[in-house]
Amino acid sequence: MRLLRGDLKCTRLFSIIFLYCLVTALLIFGALQVIVLSSQDYSVTSQIDIRMAESTNPGHVEELSDALSKVAEQVDKLEGVLLRFQNETKAATEKIGRRSNLEQVIDGVAQEVKALRAERPMNLYLGGSIIMCWVDFFQQYFYLDSRDRGLTPHLCQGTVWDSKISESVERIVRPGQLVVDVGACVGWYAAIFADAVGEAGKVLAVEANPRLSDLLARSMEDHPQVQVVNKAVGSEDKKQVFVENEMTWSPGNRVLQEAGGGAVPVEYTTLDTLLRKEGWDHVDVIKIDVEGHEWQVWEGMQKTLLENPKVELLLEINIQRDRANGVDSERFYEALQSRFKDLFIIKPDDGLLMKTSPSELLDSFGNINLYLKS
Repeated sequence: MRLLRGDLKCTRLFSIIFLYCLVTALLIFGALQVIVLSSQDYSVTSQIDIRMAESTNPGHVEELSDALSKVAEQVDKLEGVLLRFQNETKAATEKIGRRSNLEQVIDGVAQEVKALRAERPMNLYLGGSIIMCWVDFFQQYFYLDSRDRGLTPHLCQGTVWDSKISESVERIVRPGQLVVDVGACVGWYAAIFADAVGEAGKVLAVEANPRLSDLLARSMEDHPQVQVVNKAVGSEDKKQVFVENEMTWSPGNRVLQEAGGGAVPVEYTTLDTLLRKEGWDHVDVIKIDVEGHEWQVWEGMQKTLLENPKVELLLEINIQRDRANGVDSERFYEALQSRFKDLFIIKPDDGLLMKTSPSELLDSFGNINLYLKS
């Protein structure tokens, strides 16, 4: 008789646990459906983008960001509930001695929530050929030109640009430093510099392309230590030059002496003059990546080099491209060696520094990222 009563108590306990779990599961399913429905428009647009009636109103962007944040908060809460529920269900089924169907259902719901989390934040098309692209590496949105086929597709797919080189550069720059980024492009390295120097440091991001410069400024809005300047930097001070503003292939642009199809006027200045006008009397790190115009920038920064004997230089070179632009590569590399004690190549495969020399650089091929230290 006692045995029978014990069985009845176990059966009743199991029934109560089962009903509790079932009701909770239904509630979770309901909450999940609400979240899925509320974010359905965003998950669909992760493939085809949200088209906002060709409007780039910042207020609309803020509303979208707030909506995405609320969805993210709900997903986070649901994931916490599921984790607790999974633990409780597992404890109950261990007492029973076998894995219940309910536990499998809860695990399935947990997988759905993980999938939902993986789908956000989304890339948002804002109209006017502007796409707001989420970059996991920085945990922030970048404003990019949707017509570009060089960088935009990769960044919007989650590609980390030159990941090992980026990590190496991040280690080189230190908190509180003053960094100049000549040829800032979409702002990848400007964002790295901003994170590295922190609130005590400053970053001057210089971009010649007006379209890119405008998007760059918007991308850097959450980095108050970054100042964006739309100017072309070279070997002399001129009233203006013309910059190709065509975005259908790559953000890189050429500086022209005369106006051409699609070219727009931009002020042309030396780095020495630019830093003086912007009130920079000191600089710790200078990065130069200007698509084959590095030599011209070098010629226009000699005073800066003299006034900052400990300055470090990050420089991209490509001997084939330089020679095509009429650059005397041997003279250029010898000038680098005479100014800096150590020349290093930042290896793209592991980010390690490999000491090099002008003669080795003359035998190089393709893009080479250099780190020069006084």
